[in-house]
Amino acid sequence: MEKIQGYSETVTKSFSAPIFGLNEGHIQQANSFLEKSNFKSVRWNLVVHVGGAKSMTLFAEKVSAEVPYRFGIAYLGTPGAKIFGYLSKVATGWNVEKAIDKFQKKHPGYKIKQTRIIHDSGINVGVYILYTFISENRNN
Repeated sequence: MEKIQGYSETVTKSFSAPIFGLNEGHIQQANSFLEKSNFKSVRWNLVVHVGGAKSMTLFAEKVSAEVPYRFGIAYLGTPGAKIFGYLSKVATGWNVEKAIDKFQKKHPGYKIKQTRIIHDSGINVGVYILYTFISENRNN
């Protein structure tokens, strides 16, 4: 990867849903935040409780120079995991490895940087994915 020059600053953004957990709306908000700036790197923290993430904090290093990629976040999980957990997983045959493989096949240009697996009573019921993709349409 090429060296990116220019100033940098760390930008922090948090999303929280302490009762029902993070949902698709939170993921969309996070992606909107990540797509709007030149971020050289992104770190994240998830606070997880049984069956789901309660909050997510993104720590992004914003740089003045244009970067050729953008970051994104996706959540893959078994339908109804927050309510039915293990039963939903068994009924659908869902598993983390198959979900990630399907995600990569659907988005061949995405490079997975990190994953965070969500458990319910020791059973994997979801996975959050932090990825990068080449951005053709940068609008800063």
